[in-house]
Amino acid sequence: ANGAVEVAALSASDAPLPAANVNLTARNIYVVFDGSGSMEESIPGSDQFSTRLAGAKWAVHQFIDGLSDNINLGLYVFDQSGSREVLPLGPDNKAEFLSQIDAVVANNGTPLGESIEAAVKALKVQQAKQKPYGEFRLLVVTDGHASDYIGRGVKQAHKSGFPLYTIGLGIGQDHELRKESRFYQDAKDAEQLSAALKAAGSELEDYAEPPADSK
Repeated sequence: ANGAVEVAALSASDAPLPAANVNLTARNIYVVFDGSGSMEESIPGSDQFSTRLAGAKWAVHQFIDGLSDNINLGLYVFDQSGSREVLPLGPDNKAEFLSQIDAVVANNGTPLGESIEAAVKALKVQQAKQKPYGEFRLLVVTDGHASDYIGRGVKQAHKSGFPLYTIGLGIGQDHELRKESRFYQDAKDAEQLSAALKAAGSELEDYAEPPADSK
């Protein structure tokens, strides 16, 4: 009997405890960044940037620089090196985030479905650490239509309560994520992309009222 008590006590002591350094009320922004081959194309009517990728990188720099330091950032990229998470959600990582953005080399397709699913999984892990507090957003920056199925990832995001924001660079208003996103905005150039990113990252106290231009 004593042995059973000791084993039970040992098991209890081994149980995971909430991390002492987790900010329970932190805002979390997980970004999916498109580095597909079409990002090497030029931006119509723009003389400021040679490619869509150059314009997107500039806009993301403007966006990240404007965020407070206490926001948790995560980054998933698909580009020449494949589709993968390059920066897990965490605090005080703005410099590393921008370094990873700068390292993107455009190539390959646009696996938005796979990327959104991975982003939702990462946000759910962080949500479990902060439950029932925190704020969680999924931001997609893309210039093309998905080369895979996006439905499962979108459904997972909705079910988990993660607002989906999509910024489309030069792809018009018919993108498949338009009807699925709480906030969708098409950017014809890098300046519009920068403005759209700032809007997506702004404080939204009431998620029940999406921006008027998202409809």
